[in-house]
Amino acid sequence: MAGKRKTNPAGSSNPLRGDVLRVLGVLKVATVDQIQRIALPHLTYRHTDKKTPSERKTARTASHLGALADLRKHGLTENGGRTKDGDVLRNLTAKGLEAASYELVRPVGEMGGTACGAGSSGASHPMAVNETVIAMLRPKPDLALLADEPADARAAAQAAVDAPDGIGTIASYATGVPLPTAGTWTTPGRGSAQADIVLTAPEAGVPLLFIEVDNCHETAQEIAAKIDKYMRFFQRKVKDTDGTERPMWRTRWPASEGRYGDVPHPPVLLVFNKVGARNPDNTVRQLAELARRHWEGQPKRGGYHLDDRKIPIVATGLRMLREHGPAGPVFLRLGRDRMEPLLEAIGNRRREDADVRVQEAERDPQEAYRAELKFLAEQKAADRDARRPVCATCGAKFTDERWETTAASPKPGRRWYPTLCGECEDRAIEAGRQADQAERERHQQEEVQAEMRPLQALGLSATAEAAYLALVEQGPQTLSELGDRPTLAGAPADGLQYAVTELGDIGLVSRTDDRLTAQPPRAALEAVAERRAREARIAHDSAALLSRFWLDHTSGSSYVEVVDTSHNSDAIQRRVHDEAVAEVRALWIGPVGGGDREPEIDTDALKAMARGIAYRVVYSATILQDPKALELAHECVDRGEQARVFPDLAMNLALCDNRFAVVSVTAPDRAGHHSVVVQPSGLLDALIGIFESHWRMAVPLPPAGEAVESGASPTSEARQLLSYLSAGLTDESIARELGVSERTVARRIARLQEVLGARTRFQLGVQASRCGWL
Repeated sequence: MAGKRKTNPAGSSNPLRGDVLRVLGVLKVATVDQIQRIALPHLTYRHTDKKTPSERKTARTASHLGALADLRKHGLTENGGRTKDGDVLRNLTAKGLEAASYELVRPVGEMGGTACGAGSSGASHPMAVNETVIAMLRPKPDLALLADEPADARAAAQAAVDAPDGIGTIASYATGVPLPTAGTWTTPGRGSAQADIVLTAPEAGVPLLFIEVDNCHETAQEIAAKIDKYMRFFQRKVKDTDGTERPMWRTRWPASEGRYGDVPHPPVLLVFNKVGARNPDNTVRQLAELARRHWEGQPKRGGYHLDDRKIPIVATGLRMLREHGPAGPVFLRLGRDRMEPLLEAIGNRRREDADVRVQEAERDPQEAYRAELKFLAEQKAADRDARRPVCATCGAKFTDERWETTAASPKPGRRWYPTLCGECEDRAIEAGRQADQAERERHQQEEVQAEMRPLQALGLSATAEAAYLALVEQGPQTLSELGDRPTLAGAPADGLQYAVTELGDIGLVSRTDDRLTAQPPRAALEAVAERRAREARIAHDSAALLSRFWLDHTSGSSYVEVVDTSHNSDAIQRRVHDEAVAEVRALWIGPVGGGDREPEIDTDALKAMARGIAYRVVYSATILQDPKALELAHECVDRGEQARVFPDLAMNLALCDNRFAVVSVTAPDRAGHHSVVVQPSGLLDALIGIFESHWRMAVPLPPAGEAVESGASPTSEARQLLSYLSAGLTDESIARELGVSERTVARRIARLQEVLGARTRFQLGVQASRCGWL
């Protein structure tokens, strides 16, 4: 702290010194009161407890006085005399002007002079310029910094905040700007002008405004001479940095080029401060005649003027400007008879109104054309409604969505009723589901009953099974006693004798003195199981031997086997599901081969999933247009299958773990289909890679019942854009076909993605296909 005090004895902060540099960099010379009102306007509403205005002024400017003292110690500012009211004038040194250029982010060459000696005569004109800047700027206090002030002070600050805004910030203004009609910006030639203030605030609707301040000392002739210099400056052309010749003022300030035939020069605002003896009203009237050639535009039939190459000249009083600000109706443009806000005064409102009238006149034929189009659309809608299908059950007319969906798939199928309306179809589907549930329960009951017939599962007859169970329940019996049992009543004698022989052959029944006795089943059945296992091993070895024999005598590959499955399509597929240990992966395009085959649920797959086998399936996007196939896919998903969708799959492929693959293809005669079985090999690895690539690129199968909330049918423009995308055209090609820019194409695609809820363009294609937009 001691070091900072030594550097800045007054203890000012960097922000305060920056405020002073920025304000003086713009105004060139100012009082500490003006600096405070611009930099920290909330201080104006503090220290209201002081007894006199002088004490309040001293208290609220103390911080900036300290900053000025420290800046003066560093050689950046100096005192430049006093105003007529006795206030000390402050201005920048050459070193301070350079420091201010950094604060304002302006080139030093655009900062102007230092205003040394401006206070020798009281600086009445610079003070009027400063007050004009403050009146145009209308700084707003920060109410949060006044929370602890008295109520009347906060009310006054609130009134200032609620008042109409000013224009720009302090950095939007510059004072004492040379306007060279000859020479350069830094060394203007003889006869050049100098603008009191230049305002550039395009964000507030004022791209460029030149302001002249008069203390009512100048005559109308003297002001007209200034306007002449402005015109010469505006008309002067120089070569810009790119070698193009353009008006000199455009090389420093950006501004709109305007419309062809109506490119006015920048406006000039005259601010009169009633200090001198001249009447500003008389001065303005005389000036209007003296400068008419510079401001009067070309009249047009629409009641407006073209201001091409003219200067919009506007006049106001400083007192009115302080009271009402730029938004108040206190500005009079030469050639007009009413007071207007600044933006209207420097604009051409009548030209804008005439443009609106022309547009409205052109709108009438357009309205008639649109009315005709509406009539034709209504007539087309009526014709369409007359052709609308009705429900075969309740007689209700189909909705547009139902009509389009059934037209796309008119053939009935499992849980698909294209002749019914949506509600009736839901009831029919529910009835079908209940019937399916009853059928499943019947099958389950049969399976339970089959599980209760263990001997029949071993190949024994039902009579043999019933005989053994009767002997277990009733104990040893003769053959005739056994035949009298209710479960065996009606069985022929030779059939019963054959059943007893079957049981004796496998050791389940022994005979002693014509009495039959049931034996414990474990040892006998384990012997049967061992014999069956030995037979299975022999069959497996025989299959391997025969396969080698077949390969030795045919041209078949050692790892590819072509199997004709035209008449037994389920056998080879059942191997995939029955032999899977961990996972089954599949690509599915639907039934292949000749005939009109309907898709159906694969019960072997359901059994495999029931025993814990994982399933990952990629369906062709055509499934989205086949309600029956889509319903079957959703049923598999409900059982645990992971499903995704990809467009244009080329084949049906099933992978049993990593052990073998089955590819289903159409037979050469197109009447059936073959299955290609691929054993472990490089080809099997390639098929696995193909599946995994499709799986990564595919999108999840939409949940059952999910609807795309498109809100309306697609427009012709949307259908055309989707058709180009589905054809594979690039954005550049689509833009060329539509006659628009690539950015417009990208924006329209993004809007379609938003409407259809798609994150990628592939998902956009899937969703559009689901909605029937393709």
